[in-house]
Order: sequence, then C-alpha cells, then structure tokens
Amino acid sequence: MSDRLVISHIPSYENWIQIFDFYLEECTRFRVFFPGAQNEYDPNNPLMTGKNEFASLSEVTIRPWEGMENSIQVDGPINQKNRNLFYKYLDDPSEGYRPLLWSFELLKNEKPLLRIEDFTVCLLNFDEEVISNLQRKKGITWEEIAREARS
Repeated sequence: MSDRLVISHIPSYENWIQIFDFYLEECTRFRVFFPGAQNEYDPNNPLMTGKNEFASLSEVTIRPWEGMENSIQVDGPINQKNRNLFYKYLDDPSEGYRPLLWSFELLKNEKPLLRIEDFTVCLLNFDEEVISNLQRKKGITWEEIAREARS
C-alpha cells in the first residue's frame, strides 16, 4: 500500500468534496502559500486569491515560504471561521469544486495530510488513524481513493 496518493485533477474526481470535507474537519492546522511579500497583492494574479483574507485571520503566523523565492506561508489553526474561508474558495459545484487557492496544506498534529498544488493536484499522505476515520465517517477507503486516482 502506498503511503502517498496523487489525485491529478480533483475537479474530475468523484469523491473530492467528501474527502475535502473530511480532511477539513479532521485536521487541526493549515498552511496556505502565496507569492509576493505579505503586503503585496495583485487582484489580477490568481495565485494571490485569498491572500489578504488568510493573512488577516487572527491566530495566524506569516513567514517567508521556503518553497518559492519572494513568497509567504500563512499558518493557522482550523476553526469554524477558517473552515468557512476555505469553503469560500471552493468553486461552484457545477464547475467541479475546483479550489481557487493555488497551494495549501491541511495538517493534523503538525503532520501534512492533504496538500493542494497548482489549484487541482491533491497529494494525500497516509495516516492509519485518519484513514480509519475516513472509512468510518464517509465510507471511503484508501484503496478506493488509490483506484480512482489511477483511473
């Protein structure tokens, strides 16, 4: 069994919204990545969508992101207000729930479990307890995700 799965195009992935809902409830922290300095914003740059709102949340830490020069990482707890902000950046269901956030991670106990890159690529890291909860709460197994991710 693989300890990481890649869903290469989440808009076409049948169980995407159920998986996203589950991980957003299960995880305790988030990291969102944006280009530019903290006070730099270009409304015409889709990579900056949500930057001002995430950066202005209480209880967040903003630091340079090591993944890209001249970029920031916004870290914070997942609470109801922050969950609502993530849902705000899910596209209309008729469009396939394509996140409007360029890159982010959801973490549990500081362990990254779900990562979105380039808007539509999802990386899922295996965690036995989390996957057991996913199966119990949503009826989705790791094997089902793996099968659908490959097809």
